[in-house]
Amino acid sequence: FTSFADFVRRLGHVTMTRAALDRLITAGALDGLGPSRAAMLAVSEDALKAVKLERKERESRQMSLFAAIPGQAEAFHFPPFPAVQELRAIERLRREREAIGVYVSGHPMEGLREAATAVATHDAKALRRGVTDPRVRFVGVITGVEEKMSAAQKRRGHLILEDVTGVVPAVVFGETWASTKLSCVEGQIVLVEGYYKREDLVLEDEESEQDAP
Repeated sequence: FTSFADFVRRLGHVTMTRAALDRLITAGALDGLGPSRAAMLAVSEDALKAVKLERKERESRQMSLFAAIPGQAEAFHFPPFPAVQELRAIERLRREREAIGVYVSGHPMEGLREAATAVATHDAKALRRGVTDPRVRFVGVITGVEEKMSAAQKRRGHLILEDVTGVVPAVVFGETWASTKLSCVEGQIVLVEGYYKREDLVLEDEESEQDAP
């Protein structure tokens, strides 16, 4: 494909929806075909509308003279790219993960490795190897959040934390969860301290032991 317009024109006639097109853009699959991901996202809806209009013109044999001339159809039909600011790195990474489940162009923790190493006792890779002291500190980005009820009918949070070396599940009990759950959102980088038990990082208060399943 020579350009974003070329891609949309050649595939938009099939079953391309705006949601599918936007996922391709945010995943980085179309990088290089347009000025930026933000610019392509800004015109994706109008670009697909242009494809539908072109198809109708062809079917009705009422295409304009310019649209029939090679090299002129793209300029005639497709909307110009707006002068928009490119997505911030953290936003670009968040959208990549939302689109395909993984980070593509980098990792939110990449620029914080040195700082994380200074305050954390372990990274995800080290935790997988095992710990001698179960009390650990870990720095990671939250990539999953779910609230569940314990056997004692108390709410607890289940988090997925991730650094550049891997993934660490975490369980947050009792008052610790109640006081922090509003801050536990996907994409948030956090420093947590707790006990590493059975491959989970457990954050609990004094009354939480009896709440565990």
